Amino acid sequence: MLGNTARETEKDANFLESLVAFGVRGVITTSSIVEQGHYAALIDRGLSIVSFDRKSGPDASLPVDYVSIDNLEAGRIATDYLIERGHRAIGYVTAPAKTLSRIDRRDGYLAAMKKARLSAEIRVFEVSLETAFGDSDMSTIGRTVANQVAKKAPVRRPSSR
Repeated sequence: MLGNTARETEKDANFLESLVAFGVRGVITTSSIVEQGHYAALIDRGLSIVSFDRKSGPDASLPVDYVSIDNLEAGRIATDYLIERGHRAIGYVTAPAKTLSRIDRRDGYLAAMKKARLSAEIRVFEVSLETAFGDSDMSTIGRTVANQVAKKAPVRRPSSR
């Protein structure tokens, strides 16, 4: 069974509550809601939870298993790769950083830029568009930022995005 709670804690809690009421005893979630306190009562009632594509958050004491990549390290490695190839003005383009994965990838970019002493070159392009979290707008976001960057004087343009 699939459900979309639009990253709203109340909807998430209600959906999971309904599943437990129908006898479901295990779920795999892909929610990137930072707050997971609403899981506690469900877990106490016997629900097993595996959370995909996120890390444990402030509620790390909850018995939830997490399966994900290290997004912070991924952002750092990607940025380091560009720095090692001579790029210095590196832009980071994203939809609003409302999800843990986006926050971590951005933080990895920032850490790599600072470690390379390129703080003055940091350019984060956070673009809001149609949907609440920007998931379906990523290609539009890329085109929007590319147009913005193309209009800048060459000295102010990132050499890699």
